[in-house]
Amino acid sequence: MGGNLQAEPGGIASFSISVRNTGNTVAQHKLTCASGHGWPVELGPSQSSTIDFEPLDILEFLPMQVRLRIPPVTNGSPPAGEVDMITCTVTSSNDPTFSHSEYANVTISELKVFSTELFDLQGNPVGPEASALPITVETGETVNVSMSITNIGNIEIPLSVKLQSANTDWGMYLVYDGVIEYDRVTFNLLPGHSTTVQVTAIIPLSTFDGSQNAFSLTTRLDEVGTNQFITNGTNFLVGKLLGLSLESSGEKVQATVGAWSQYSLWLNNTGNGDLNLNWSTAEPPPGWQFGIDSAPKSIDKLVSSEVSFGVIAPNLAAVGDIEQSIRVRVIGTYYNDSVEVFIDLELTVVPTLHFGLELAPETSVHDLPRETQGQIVVIINNLGNSPGGGNLSAIIVDGEGVEDPEWSLQYEHSFDELQPGEEISVIISVTPTADAGSGLRTVEITILGQADEGVIVTTSEVLSLGVTAESSTTAFDLSSIVSTEVFFSIVVLIPIILFVVVRRMRSSAKIYDDEGESLVAPGVHTSQENISERRAAALMEDVEKEDDVISGDISQFEIQAALVQSIGDLPPPGPAPLPTGLPPAGLPPVVLPPAVMPPAAAFSSSPATTAQDITVNIDDNAAQGGVIGSEQSSSEPMPEAGQQNVAIAGMPPVPPTGLPPGWSLEQWRHYGAEWLQRHSGK
Repeated sequence: MGGNLQAEPGGIASFSISVRNTGNTVAQHKLTCASGHGWPVELGPSQSSTIDFEPLDILEFLPMQVRLRIPPVTNGSPPAGEVDMITCTVTSSNDPTFSHSEYANVTISELKVFSTELFDLQGNPVGPEASALPITVETGETVNVSMSITNIGNIEIPLSVKLQSANTDWGMYLVYDGVIEYDRVTFNLLPGHSTTVQVTAIIPLSTFDGSQNAFSLTTRLDEVGTNQFITNGTNFLVGKLLGLSLESSGEKVQATVGAWSQYSLWLNNTGNGDLNLNWSTAEPPPGWQFGIDSAPKSIDKLVSSEVSFGVIAPNLAAVGDIEQSIRVRVIGTYYNDSVEVFIDLELTVVPTLHFGLELAPETSVHDLPRETQGQIVVIINNLGNSPGGGNLSAIIVDGEGVEDPEWSLQYEHSFDELQPGEEISVIISVTPTADAGSGLRTVEITILGQADEGVIVTTSEVLSLGVTAESSTTAFDLSSIVSTEVFFSIVVLIPIILFVVVRRMRSSAKIYDDEGESLVAPGVHTSQENISERRAAALMEDVEKEDDVISGDISQFEIQAALVQSIGDLPPPGPAPLPTGLPPAGLPPVVLPPAVMPPAAAFSSSPATTAQDITVNIDDNAAQGGVIGSEQSSSEPMPEAGQQNVAIAGMPPVPPTGLPPGWSLEQWRHYGAEWLQRHSGK
């Protein structure tokens, strides 16, 4: 065999070996070859590393080809210069002691080769330059596309990348390892390694939709005497590109009975515009429920979003595939443009154990007598499609969700296997103790199914209902309404609060002297009862004016103000008026003065007119028989005893027979209304 052989990675190194019969009889030989690196070795027309020769006569020989397959480069291996030794051994079938070996070395040659790939804005390959898809961009946008370069040889190589564009008005440059180069970058690349060169393009604002700019990237082996290069390129297309894709794992949606099954979908915005989304699903079959959990209403450009699709199979749905598929559709809109995608999902119902809980009509747990049992009858239904049993648990809690120890529950904690559609009744005994409160309590019943392996048990079912004990037999059972701490707090705090309030009221109370005397005109004698009534009138308790507003407390200042208002206007400056009841000086009295004072009963009631209406002022004209009132513009003659139906503003009408005997005009003005009331029935 020869000495050193050479071959490139992925190639074949071959040589021949001949076997000659040097014995004195016919012999048969066997050839076996092996690689030191364990690489494949093929002998002759076969692909095996072992072959049996035909029987050879004396001095007859037979050549045999040996081929060593060098594996392709993987991460730079096998490296250039590496040597593999092939060992070939010849044995004889006639003589087991015969064995002869030959050796050959194969050296790995240098392989200087690289590959490139240009990607769009979404990271998708654009393909070869001749058939590359355009990259859609927008006016005024700055975009970055990248090209990866991989050394698929077995030795470090020098490379260069050159950028060329059809429209030089666009700002375009290269970025490599953080360094900006406008048209060309150079670098060395180790075997099995990759690197990335970025292309940045600034689209001018002056461009219009439909404008294009072709560019190319030429990657070259930067060695003298070589002409190995690869060119990648495509077009930048100015405009709006709308693109959506909706993907799934490709598996069928596994639906369970009684619980939501989640299935993931992936929505990808492959365009360069933000989209508003509108989701819809096909009408589900009877009993089925579909839904999209938190479906996004919009998606940004070049963004992917995971969407969860939920489905519930109807009760007692049989296990197996569903013929009808479900279509999920999404429409993305950008102003007046839109794009639509959909996906059809296949459904299959998986084995499921699902229980339903409901109360029987005979359940009675309200107003339970203490230490007396009430019954809760629970009906358990197997609504799934697989048999199974389960465990039952129940607790009773108060309004705050805390378990109440004053109530006891008795029930069977487990039940036997139920077939699909089968039901069973379970009785839960509820007993309030003697110390149980009469407030509302809640019984929470939980059931957890148990089934064979491979059967999905849906989440535990919970049923809640209210229970109450009978009202307390005591007059007032505050302790049953509130907690013990609150009850004792109320018992202690209420007396303290009452004591403080009484002390404050006593300390702030004021005592006023009896000022009833000031409510009686000077020189007038009356009874204590009349003084009380006049005080009540002064305090406005009997005032019936429409606009009056009466408060709970009347201050001394308010009483004085009411009295001042009832007195009326002061007389104009002049001689002081004569005392009431005496005739004017120099004139005889119109009638004889009364023999006695008016009856005391005439002073027992308040005048019928309000304090605001009594505004008649007596001045010097009264001596001449005239009366001037605040509501009159001229004086009126004083009525005589014989006058009939005389009316003066602010004064009751005079009887047809004149003033009663012994009455003066001033007395009639104040007390005439009461006299008329007393004598109206006579």
